[in-house]
Amino acid sequence: MRPDGLPPRRRTHATAVAAASVSCALAVACGSSDPVDLALRFEPSDIVRVGPEASDFIAGAQLIREDGNPWVEIRFGEGDAALEPSPWPYIYRARLPALSLRRSFAPGQRLPRLRAGGVEWLYSDASAIPLNGSIAPETLLALRGFTTMGDNLIMIVPGDEAPPTDLVLHLPLSYGRRVDGRWRSALGQLTGDAVAVWPGERWGTLLEAGRGRTLAGFFAADAVPIDDEAHRAPLVWTVHHDGVEIGRGKLVPEVGQVTWLPFAFEVPNRAGVLSFEVAGGAARSAFIAPRVAPARTGKRNSERDVALFLADTFRADLLGFPTPLGSLTPTLDSFAQTAARFDRTWSPASWTLPAHASLFTGLQPSKHGAYGRSSRLAPDAITLAERLQLLGYRTLALTDAGFVARAFGIDQGFEVFLEEDKWGELDLGFERLDGFLNADDDRPLFLFFHTYRTHGPYRVDPQTAERFGPLIGLGREWGELIEHLATVGWSWDDPQSFPMERSGELAELRALYRGGAIDLDRKFGEWLALLDRRGRGAGVVLFTSDHGEAFGEHDGFVGHSLGLWDEQTRVPLLIRAPGVKPGPRSTGASLVDVPRTLAALLDIATPAGWEGRALLGRGQERSDPHDTVELFTSPTDIALVQGHRKLHAKGNDLGAVEVFDLEQDPGEKLDLAVEHSTWAARHVENLLFHAPGWRVPRFQLEEANMNPKLLAQLRALGYTDGD
Repeated sequence: MRPDGLPPRRRTHATAVAAASVSCALAVACGSSDPVDLALRFEPSDIVRVGPEASDFIAGAQLIREDGNPWVEIRFGEGDAALEPSPWPYIYRARLPALSLRRSFAPGQRLPRLRAGGVEWLYSDASAIPLNGSIAPETLLALRGFTTMGDNLIMIVPGDEAPPTDLVLHLPLSYGRRVDGRWRSALGQLTGDAVAVWPGERWGTLLEAGRGRTLAGFFAADAVPIDDEAHRAPLVWTVHHDGVEIGRGKLVPEVGQVTWLPFAFEVPNRAGVLSFEVAGGAARSAFIAPRVAPARTGKRNSERDVALFLADTFRADLLGFPTPLGSLTPTLDSFAQTAARFDRTWSPASWTLPAHASLFTGLQPSKHGAYGRSSRLAPDAITLAERLQLLGYRTLALTDAGFVARAFGIDQGFEVFLEEDKWGELDLGFERLDGFLNADDDRPLFLFFHTYRTHGPYRVDPQTAERFGPLIGLGREWGELIEHLATVGWSWDDPQSFPMERSGELAELRALYRGGAIDLDRKFGEWLALLDRRGRGAGVVLFTSDHGEAFGEHDGFVGHSLGLWDEQTRVPLLIRAPGVKPGPRSTGASLVDVPRTLAALLDIATPAGWEGRALLGRGQERSDPHDTVELFTSPTDIALVQGHRKLHAKGNDLGAVEVFDLEQDPGEKLDLAVEHSTWAARHVENLLFHAPGWRVPRFQLEEANMNPKLLAQLRALGYTDGD
């Protein structure tokens, strides 16, 4: 067992089935109706086909099963799918407009297979095959193989060989994978615990006797494009108990957008086989978060709920920022009057991925290891969502994707994890959330809601621009302003210094950012109202951010992810909870403290691996303004705050040291390293010689597998090529 009581990550199916069987046996022996998490029982090898052995999947392709695994079989012929020469010698390609293919495959994953000209061709990772003409033709003669990238099949046909015409390509498809005993599937932007049944398939499990039970969850589908008619073809799913239909539904899948509908069916008291079947075509589908549980009573303790709203890129000094019409953030100001307000809170990193990983694991970035642009949070890290799920919580996340995505491991522990690719569109996010909460159950809820609304590209709603525009200095809209700045040599996604002589343009950027904060504040109020309307606002409600934003305060840098200055790392932290006295707190705080703080407020045990401190709860509230707050953003770039002094240290030996007095110099302009050399040396020495483990990640580092769509979104957010 791991320290948090979760089973080992590499839990086998046999172990999961055994655990489920023991639970079921106990339920029968006791005559109870204990909840049955069907994602614990699902196994793809138990699926049976109820349609043809091969079924239409995309144009010119079929879904087939070999060795119990699903594959897309594509037979190449004349026309659009035929091989065509590329601009480079010996390299041919065939375009597959209906598929977005992987660029690479992780170790252990099934690889594509290609039979051409009567022989098997060797698959190579895309990075191993030159696709830019940079390798000499004589070198290419030694290569013979294929790869998949984007919507292309790439082949190297050496020498004077003619490109083959009889190609059969098998592309691996996945039902998902097992994580902590549960089956987990991804359909487009929706990831969740699942029973993954596709059109033309059936899966069943023995359900023991029990009284007053309901089967509930969501049916979701991810359409695969064929033609206009196929796009409109519905999927019909049915659920049977011991051969008798107990429920059915119909859903028309959309292309490029996962679609889902909630379901809830009564389950007979007697024992029998519970089976799931889907009919239709051109889609992948799954029953998400399916559970058999006692019928809803509405009698739940809503004070156990946790709702966390994270406004990405929202710096701390936006709260209460004055305008001639009053505060920039009146809704948040009002909320703060009912909450514990930590005015001295820092993020351990100045950009999204490591900050979120710290928020959920209670570890500094240098210890969880997810601080590189292509890093992935290790599966063995224990997250807040996993801990609460183990304790019976319904765990739900709605994010604006980017670095807050399953590709980076942020989905760990969330029963349902939705990445909305229309980032910053809060109305759409609220619609999704309302749909999920409408299919609620009696379990306590852990909700994580993330938005890029104040992240660049900055935008301001028309009503905000009309009312506040002249008061906050709004000028040109984002696109026009960025296009203008390009003419003077500055690009938003390039970390070079902003031309500070362009103070007017810098003021326009800052005004756009503040206008977005006004919009965010208004939407936060709507989010609170939605929680109250659904009876989910009486528990712990937390507002924070992952990092701030710079506007030329240091080295002319505009944006974030470069440096640990306060404009990039100081964030708001507001926590409203039953029994917690509202008001400001002077103690230093970090996002690393959030997991232990929530555990203390809920009075639950914490895993041994979590760091941080409980800021509230259990009658032991911290109030020391001289608490030390550490920011270990990487092994060679750290900051540390103790009282009013802040230390910056860089390099392998942390020898590049700066010290600032945040009380007298909140802008961190005057370096006092000489005056405070003893204090600084003590902390550096402690890190280097007495606590060296802070530099070593606790887990084996993993690389994120980013698809073209995610890379494009990261570029749109200002992260060039995802780095």
